[in-house]
Amino acid sequence: MTQTNIGSFSPLRPRFSDSPPGTFAMVEDLRVERIDSWGSAHGLESLWNDLLAESTSNNVFLTWEWLNSWWKAYGGTRQLMILTCVDRAGALVGIAPLYCDHKPLVAGLSLRVLRFVGDGTHDSDNLNFIVRKGAEKLAIRAWSDWLKRHHQEWDLLELNSIPAESCFPSLMLQESQRRRWRVTSEGTPHALVRLPSEWSSYLTSLSGTMRSLIQRRIRYLERHHQVRYWKCKTTTDLAAALDQLFCLHGKRWETRGGPGAFVHEARRDLLVEVTRRFMERGWLDFWSLEVDGQVVATELGFHYGDTYYFFQAGFDPDWYSKSVGLVLKATIMRHLIESGVQFYDFLAGGDDYRLRWGPELRSYFSLRLARSFSRGGLSIRLIGLTLSVKEALRRQIPASAWASLRRSYRRFRPLQS
Repeated sequence: MTQTNIGSFSPLRPRFSDSPPGTFAMVEDLRVERIDSWGSAHGLESLWNDLLAESTSNNVFLTWEWLNSWWKAYGGTRQLMILTCVDRAGALVGIAPLYCDHKPLVAGLSLRVLRFVGDGTHDSDNLNFIVRKGAEKLAIRAWSDWLKRHHQEWDLLELNSIPAESCFPSLMLQESQRRRWRVTSEGTPHALVRLPSEWSSYLTSLSGTMRSLIQRRIRYLERHHQVRYWKCKTTTDLAAALDQLFCLHGKRWETRGGPGAFVHEARRDLLVEVTRRFMERGWLDFWSLEVDGQVVATELGFHYGDTYYFFQAGFDPDWYSKSVGLVLKATIMRHLIESGVQFYDFLAGGDDYRLRWGPELRSYFSLRLARSFSRGGLSIRLIGLTLSVKEALRRQIPASAWASLRRSYRRFRPLQS
């Protein structure tokens, strides 16, 4: 198996005699080290994506470009805590991209919560550990031992948005049982469309109603208007394209009485940074639909490997009856199919809008782990109680009312801090 050698990356190859106590730990054949700033991780940049490509976790939200851009936008007072694993030969085996944040508990007490970089702001899905194939169990064991020895630095390990098909949730559960840590877990729907090799085959896979709607709406627009679909291809066009996305998305949410996703400056900053970097890497898919010279719909996605990741969209509510957002998405899907892309990833959510595009329904796992007799352990007991009450209410409240409550929560929930 190919190994990525650390070379001259000094933070990962300290001389044992020169290393301050507690900066690394040797577990079997792996050394665990902590990196507490992106400046200190500078030498890791050239190795990060190479290791990601060798791992089972490979996706656009774990790239150096995404996580580093996210940190620039949201890092603030959060404390970076990237844990790496290096073998005795000096090869990089694993990266646990974590950060520590503070979260209120009860009666003036707060928790030191370890999360994946990218989590906590509703921007990133498919988060995970990055480990060379075949070394997953050993890396999780090494990181768990490090966390046990450094328990005074954290109270709760909160790992959100891990794909259910990943091996890491089960490995973390095994470690928690071994150490008698308290654990709670939840699942979130994840919608993924498996794209066939031909557009006609995809249309046939949809319901008759959806298939007819797509064909009618495209036919109407192209018969009665001057229609142009275009993709943002240069960095000089990015600012205007982002402004159109922010504006159309905001207009649509105004009609629904909500603030929309881009009222937060940090999220706009993230997209300004990440779209530029993704365009340079060839990962940006930023589409617009123009009707009679006016942009009426736009969709931002990322094309990485064999997958297109849908991130955000907007459309002019004055064109709602013409389904311009649906027309643009169908056109993008056709382009992706003709380009050989294999998956259209809707990311988290199992709502009706996603379901009518014929996705496979998968899941994301959220795990919370803590030592039993600790503030983190107390928080897990409280979370378990909350989930029990929530489930009891869910059994009592009619399904339509429950769905309405969930929609209201998603509409008005603030950006997490």
